[in-house]
Amino acid sequence: MMKLKEEQIKEIRELREKGDSSYKIANLFGVSQSTILYHCDDRHKSRVSYSLRGDYIKEYQNKRYKEDESFREMKKKKAKEYKLNKKMEIIKE
Repeated sequence: MMKLKEEQIKEIRELREKGDSSYKIANLFGVSQSTILYHCDDRHKSRVSYSLRGDYIKEYQNKRYKEDESFREMKKKKAKEYKLNKKMEIIKE
């Protein structure tokens, strides 16, 4: 992972304020979604325990799943791929 420069962080915050998703911004800058949330959300940045951050991300993804059809389709596709890979592992054994 690359380290973000101050001007990139500023641009990330502007994109989030405009309403772009952290997933879209993460892909644009080549960083993780957590990195975007870290720089844009004080709750995420406050270094709470890992489980609480995980809960926050789950809450965010659940909200996004309900509101964004393309996100739902991407999640469904990944779930199908995961199940297929698991089946292939069982067959190989």
